[in-house]
Amino acid sequence: MTNYSKQWSSANPGLLIIMIDQSSSMSEDFSDGESKADFAAKAVNNVIRNIIDRNFAMEQPKNRCRIGLIGYGSEARLIREDSLAGLFNSPAGISPVTKKINAGDGTLVETTVNRPYWIEPECSGMTNMVGAFHIARDLIELHLGTRPDAPVPVIVSISDGQPNKGGGYEEVKAVVREITALPSENGSPLVFNAHIEQNSFNCRFPADRSELPPNEHAAFIFDLSSVVPDAYRPAAAMQGITLKENARGCMISTDADGLVKLINFGSSQGFIPIGTGRVPAPEVVEEYFEEM
Repeated sequence: MTNYSKQWSSANPGLLIIMIDQSSSMSEDFSDGESKADFAAKAVNNVIRNIIDRNFAMEQPKNRCRIGLIGYGSEARLIREDSLAGLFNSPAGISPVTKKINAGDGTLVETTVNRPYWIEPECSGMTNMVGAFHIARDLIELHLGTRPDAPVPVIVSISDGQPNKGGGYEEVKAVVREITALPSENGSPLVFNAHIEQNSFNCRFPADRSELPPNEHAAFIFDLSSVVPDAYRPAAAMQGITLKENARGCMISTDADGLVKLINFGSSQGFIPIGTGRVPAPEVVEEYFEEM
């Protein structure tokens, strides 16, 4: 089976790796007064909570996947790699958040809820993207070494800049080629990329170089990103995304909305039956993805 249709399950869990750029440039403003680092951490924590929620049974989540978190500034490091139950039972911390809820009579009242988190915003140093992909490669190699028939591992990479420590474009591409060549019975490991920036380009899921912003970095992100398998089209539709033939799994110079869509899309095996063609009606999409 090489059509990317195998689902996450307790018997055969998937692997989702989220790589987050934590270099100094991530301190720049990004959305509603939040820095890139703040927003990226919030988006990642949000999707982890949702994956746990959607896989919950009785008092614990079912371990249908493992999640790896990799952060990189001047140094790349594995922040956490764990099962859903492990993440649920042992978050990095709990943060109080003010939220408006329906009081039952149509009015909204503010209340404070405690939300777990697993990654905190950081921003210092250079951009050791090469080191981060090396860690991701090792995690995937270990995972597939014991589960060759596992659902295809997925990397979601979030960055705002060029690799400038440990190696440049060609060195990063070489590691990604190693990752996508790792043996898997269900298809090659997937690499999706979100290059975040507040400008006018906002290029989403390009299928051809002619669609890219006119710079070398955009071409690099395009080359780094996997062609989106047909089995992922229902997940794209769920996010309101229309995919062209041979669309790459990336967003280049994208805004906050694009970042959230890319993370949700990349982690979509935790929400809907990939490959079934079943797409929820628009009014129930929010049932899957908690608002930021």
